[in-house]
Amino acid sequence: MDGKEFRSVVELMRSASSREIGFIVLLIFPFYLGAWAFVLNNLPVTEALTPIVLGVVSVAFFVAVLIMRWWDPPDERFRRAAHHVKNFLEHQAKDFRSFEAIRRLVNEDYTDEFMKKLIDRNPEIFRRARIKREGGPKDGIGLIHEMIDETKPVLPVT
Repeated sequence: MDGKEFRSVVELMRSASSREIGFIVLLIFPFYLGAWAFVLNNLPVTEALTPIVLGVVSVAFFVAVLIMRWWDPPDERFRRAAHHVKNFLEHQAKDFRSFEAIRRLVNEDYTDEFMKKLIDRNPEIFRRARIKREGGPKDGIGLIHEMIDETKPVLPVT
């Protein structure tokens, strides 16, 4: 299993409901446990040790399911945040908003520091912006539009 396949399995786990995950676990777990029991029966392991190993393997299975379900690596969080903020800004009348507005309208968990890192990690999509307000300027985020490629010659208008 390569990295893309593993990532797609993790994405499926995150997007699935708890009921769906429970159903899949009920279907997969007996096969998983049976495979380990088969391996242990073919190894020179005492019968007293087999239930202990199967118990540890079972706990490891459920821990892995929980990790895939709720663990959110930072890169993945930034990737999703970039999509959310970009989609939000593209459908607004303005191409920029204050961090406060993004927090209020997109995701209340986005801190100013997080949004500054989001801009740094996606300089081709976002730029820093200063939003003028009555109480003074506020930090914000702006959407970068595709610019004209300066390496291509521009034909004169006739």
